[in-house]
Amino acid sequence: MSKIYTNGQHGSHDFDERDPSSVLQALLSEAEDRVKTKQRAFENAENAVIAAQIELQAAIAIRDRYDVALLAGSK
Repeated sequence: MSKIYTNGQHGSHDFDERDPSSVLQALLSEAEDRVKTKQRAFENAENAVIAAQIELQAAIAIRDRYDVALLAGSK
């Protein structure tokens, strides 16, 4: 048995180097692991964007209230 190592993120996938289907299955498993890792990274990035948008909306709301208070005070 041989192993395909995955940059330490997912462990390894065992395969029998004499069996082409075993080698292909190990490579497929490795590719699936990489896709899952990329999907998680994408989801994390999406969540970060959503959080930044919420912070921006809150900052805009605070600014708008401040502007209204300034206008009210100037009358």
